[in-house]
Amino acid sequence: MKNDKKEIKIGSALGISHIFIQSIVSLIYIPLLLKGIGKAEYGLYQILGSIIAYFLAMEAPLSASVTRYYTLFKIENNREKMENTLAISRRIFLIISAIFTVLSIPSIFILRSVYAHSFTTWELKEATIMFIIMMLNIIVSLNNYIYVACINANEKFIFLKSVSIIFLILQPIAVVLFIRRQPSAYIIVIVQLIANIMISVIRMIYCKRKLGVKIIYHGKDKDLVKNIFSLSVFVLIVAIADQIFWKTDQLILGVKYGTELVSVYAVGAQINSMFISVGCVLNGLLLPTVTQLSKEENADEKLSLFFGKIARIQSYLILLMVTGVIAFGKEFIFIISDQTFADAYYIALLLMVPFSIDLIQNCGHSILQVKNLYHYKSITWGIIAVINLGLTFLFIYLYGMIGAALATTVSIVIGEIIMNFIYYFKAKINILNFIKNVSFIWIAATCVFILSFLINKIIIDNIYLQFVLHVFIYVIAYILVMLIVMNKNERNFLNNSLKKIIRRKKIDKENNSEN
Repeated sequence: MKNDKKEIKIGSALGISHIFIQSIVSLIYIPLLLKGIGKAEYGLYQILGSIIAYFLAMEAPLSASVTRYYTLFKIENNREKMENTLAISRRIFLIISAIFTVLSIPSIFILRSVYAHSFTTWELKEATIMFIIMMLNIIVSLNNYIYVACINANEKFIFLKSVSIIFLILQPIAVVLFIRRQPSAYIIVIVQLIANIMISVIRMIYCKRKLGVKIIYHGKDKDLVKNIFSLSVFVLIVAIADQIFWKTDQLILGVKYGTELVSVYAVGAQINSMFISVGCVLNGLLLPTVTQLSKEENADEKLSLFFGKIARIQSYLILLMVTGVIAFGKEFIFIISDQTFADAYYIALLLMVPFSIDLIQNCGHSILQVKNLYHYKSITWGIIAVINLGLTFLFIYLYGMIGAALATTVSIVIGEIIMNFIYYFKAKINILNFIKNVSFIWIAATCVFILSFLINKIIIDNIYLQFVLHVFIYVIAYILVMLIVMNKNERNFLNNSLKKIIRRKKIDKENNSEN
């Protein structure tokens, strides 16, 4: 049990480190990409990424289903069911891979037809090559995810996050080195494919040798297949809805305006992606815990308390990023790009601010899955995604690029209002207690944000040093204020963590002196 808690704590710390490193990498990587391949090639890369994301949407529902049922059988210590779950899942993934391969052929012709008037001849040719490579990447990911599910179910978060961090650093370095020789967008996707194959092999070896995972087919299990697909269908609807929210804008803008304008929108969307990754840092850690709590007495009460506890933790991280981007986002965009990307700031805010509630309430997604209520979210977000699509066409016509982001803002706000009713009435989550728990954090974050107006008056000739100084002062002020807002349990956890770190350093120092 202690080892499990250690895995969760260190895994959470590594997850947060992953976000921090990702932010630093993006700060360096995006300007290098823009400089290395140019505005048009970067826009092309983003458009192809948006298209392929619809195929990749299948990964989320299937992986969530495998993780859930593998975890359930692990709790029951049913080895045969665990092995059969993986074997059946692998067969499902292979079938889906074959379907994707077949679908990719007409998709290429549709792609070339839709973008024939907005892409150059070379861009169409390059887009075809990139699409094929990206499809291969998806197939690799799909057939590897059974091992990710095993690692999550066994709560080996340290390994999972450590490997992710290593490749997060190495992949951009490799891309930058190769685009110096060949400044084309397809080089990026080739490097991504190679990196994905490597990380997939590492996960597979770890599961087989370290965890002793066995994939053995013990016969048909119609109930399991039915359960996997019933959950997957609803999660898939949400996944596709997410793609409509975050990717369709770039596709429509690409058809109407071409690749260069998409590159501006993509920078704002990339900041939003970093923001979402902050909110999802605990995602892989929540499902096993929520599954366990759902089996205990007074499950509804315990899940509601857990929801509030996680929401507070999410609030500290997410409100720091939201208020920070509002305060210093324009400065950040000018560092990673130039003045022509100024609209990316407003794109980022229109996407980030409304979605902050969803990220703070991220634990609710896991609770809905465990309680077999996820269809409520899928139906809600499916409807809202259709509304968003219609508003996007209208608002792009009226307001251009900003209109696309505004359509997403309106849709998300409607969706969040509906979801909170679902959490309260269907999932039995005490939303009123949630509001009470996080309201002081929101007020405190607002107070710190007001301080940013004074921080922005600090001017230094070097824009890089100025940005770092602004952010440093802001983060320190934010932490100090939040230390006051923290409840007793959060302070005790923080104090105990610091004491453990200090104790370990003393022990290490004593061991080194003895040696």
